[in-house]
Amino acid sequence: MEFLLAAVPVLMLALGAIEATHWYFIRQAISQALAQAARSAITQHAHPAVLDQAFTHALLPMHAAATRSASMQRIQRNMARREVSSGLPAWRIRILSPSRASFADFASANPDLPRHGSRAVIDTDYLHEQHLARSAQGRRDGRGPLSRQTILEANTLVLELTWLHEPLLPGVRGLLRALAPADTRYGSVAMARAGYLPIRRQVAMVMQSHPVEWEMPPHGRVVRSSVPNEAEPPYGTALPPDGGAGTGLPPGSGFAPGWRPSTPDTPPPDTGRPNDPPSPDAAAPPPAGGTDDPQREGDLPPPAEPGADGGDAAVPPDDGDVCPDCCP
Repeated sequence: MEFLLAAVPVLMLALGAIEATHWYFIRQAISQALAQAARSAITQHAHPAVLDQAFTHALLPMHAAATRSASMQRIQRNMARREVSSGLPAWRIRILSPSRASFADFASANPDLPRHGSRAVIDTDYLHEQHLARSAQGRRDGRGPLSRQTILEANTLVLELTWLHEPLLPGVRGLLRALAPADTRYGSVAMARAGYLPIRRQVAMVMQSHPVEWEMPPHGRVVRSSVPNEAEPPYGTALPPDGGAGTGLPPGSGFAPGWRPSTPDTPPPDTGRPNDPPSPDAAAPPPAGGTDDPQREGDLPPPAEPGADGGDAAVPPDDGDVCPDCCP
């Protein structure tokens, strides 16, 4: 009798330790996969197809098999099972920045930038000069009126992943269904429908190629937020079409927030590293020193005067904020 009384809690603790270890391993694995996907996307104009493909390939260690093709088949079966049981995409990556408001604020008309149809493009070159030019145009601290970002922040890829964790132990999924929140966010819906535990991770990396406002793919695994750091909207709920309450945008802002299903774009060819020509905005002032690239040689223009509110002048970005090999 004493053994039975002692064995039950010991067994429960052991099973809980196994489940916690599995959760921690999955959390670390998807964090590495998200970072790898971000590294691929920042060199390919933040294309959603590149982002989704790189994240999928980075999941191979979690589905190891005798061959790479067998591992990919395991991933596909796992994705199909999740989508059937929950009625949702297998995972969700939200592009928090650059958001749609970021493109509205910082889209460049420079003809030297690579163009992909009529899609908006943000210039990644000469970020410090762009910041000074926008500050001189009257933008407080150089921030956009819709996104409230600086040009450097608009050129920073920020991704938020919601991963649906499948518990190992029987009965845990039923418990999670009972404990699911009543809201209709993506993770909450998956928890209520199929007993998946949502794990959320985030990563930020400075772009190394010019961001393009691509259409989002219809599978729903990659979506773009309307404004930077936007709170996750209810799953499947359409946002107001012209700004207003709940969107973070003023009424009459001129573009509709939210995800719009469309035919996915073809990812650009993988050329390794971007090779865009140097192209500062026409409004940017010329460098003050005698060098061709003040960001690389440290001969920066004098800093902007602090504003009336006592804010500090912009700090020039370092070499990591400039695309490699883009400038002479």
